[in-house]
Amino acid sequence: MDRLAGWMSDHNITRAELARRLGTSPANVTQMLRGRNVSLRTLAAAVHVMGGAVHFVIQPAEGERAQEARGEGSPAQAPPTR
Repeated sequence: MDRLAGWMSDHNITRAELARRLGTSPANVTQMLRGRNVSLRTLAAAVHVMGGAVHFVIQPAEGERAQEARGEGSPAQAPPTR
């Protein structure tokens, strides 16, 4: 949410303006910026109406990375059986 607020600031977009573009209320935008019940769809819509793009990255959690580095792997990455 900090990055979204930063984008808004950098592009001179107020909460009221973002609300107008999203077709919602400024109060809903405030709640969104506080991180309350924000779906990925809502976040992507907000960025889109401000002229940006969202890229999601799915990666292993830190603990899983450590397992992989030790060569232990994880069940989700086990080779297929024949």
